[in-house]
Amino acid sequence: GTRVDAARPLSGLRVADFTWLVAGPTATGVLADLGADVVKIERPGTGDPGRGLLVGGDHSAYFLSWNANKRGVAVARSIAASVM
Repeated sequence: GTRVDAARPLSGLRVADFTWLVAGPTATGVLADLGADVVKIERPGTGDPGRGLLVGGDHSAYFLSWNANKRGVAVARSIAASVM
């Protein structure tokens, strides 16, 4: 059987994160903290609206704190629509 690390029980699970603002990033952040490979999906050019909150630019404290432990990728809407 597969051994599960008690500190990272979701290790091996990949999650696509299409969320923004508090509730979604909080939930996917917990999944990342528990070991899931969370990939933050954002719009090209503008990204997550949270990037510009509080401090501004790509280094918003809000964005960084809610999206820690996640990888990120930008996906054009036309590409996303073609795979859904």
